[in-house]
Amino acid sequence: MKGMFLYLAQGVLALSVLALHVTVCLSLFGRTGALVYLGIQAAMAAWIVYEMIRAPVYDD
Repeated sequence: MKGMFLYLAQGVLALSVLALHVTVCLSLFGRTGALVYLGIQAAMAAWIVYEMIRAPVYDD
């Protein structure tokens, strides 16, 4: 039960940090700039996840 509570608290913390990040981007760059910036970040994150999944394994 304690582990589940900590897992949920970690998720809430991650969502609040994400909301703060989006709010700061909106205040610094405006709506269009924030959408472009966050879109680039999302594309980079998707590419990293894709590369981690499809990375070749070299057994030396």
